[in-house]
Amino acid sequence: QSRACLGPEATLETNLLESSAEGINAVSDHAVLPFEIVLDSGAAEHVLDQSDAPGYILEASAGSARGATFTAANGEAIVNQGQMVLHLASRDGNPLQSTFQVCAVSRPLWSVGRICDNGCAVTFDAKGASVKSKGGKGVRTFERRDGLYASMLGLRKPGAETGSTVKPP
Repeated sequence: QSRACLGPEATLETNLLESSAEGINAVSDHAVLPFEIVLDSGAAEHVLDQSDAPGYILEASAGSARGATFTAANGEAIVNQGQMVLHLASRDGNPLQSTFQVCAVSRPLWSVGRICDNGCAVTFDAKGASVKSKGGKGVRTFERRDGLYASMLGLRKPGAETGSTVKPP
C-alpha cells in the first residue's frame, strides 16, 4: 500500500537558479536529497553509515545496547553503532519510513531477508530486481548496475518529512 500524495499540509521548498547561459537553469527541492539503496541478500539488517543520513539522529538500538556486531563479507566484525529511522520518498513522492542499523559500510543496504520477513517477495533477473507486496503489487524496482541491484529514492531532510508513512519492504 502506498499513498499517492503528501497531504494538503505538506509544502515543498523550491529554489530557482537562473543563469545567463541559455539552457542552464535548475529547479530543485532542497528538502529531499538523492538516496541510492542497494539490495543485499547477505545483509542480516538494513544498514547504512551515519554519513549517509545527514541531520538524522543516531539512537541506541537493541543490538548496539548489547554490543552486537555484524560480520562483513571478508569476516571482519563491524560495530553496530545504533539505528536511524529515515523518512524516504519514491520517485513519485510516495513517503516511506525505514529503520537502518548504523555501522561502517560503504553504501546503504536493504536486507533481502528482512524484506521477506516483512511479507514481501523479492525476485532477481539479469537486468534488475523487484519487490512485491503479499498481494503481488509492485513496491520497488531495482536496476542492475555493475553487479549491484540499486534503486534511487529521496531522503527527506529531518523536519521535512510528512506524517504519512508506508511500511517499507
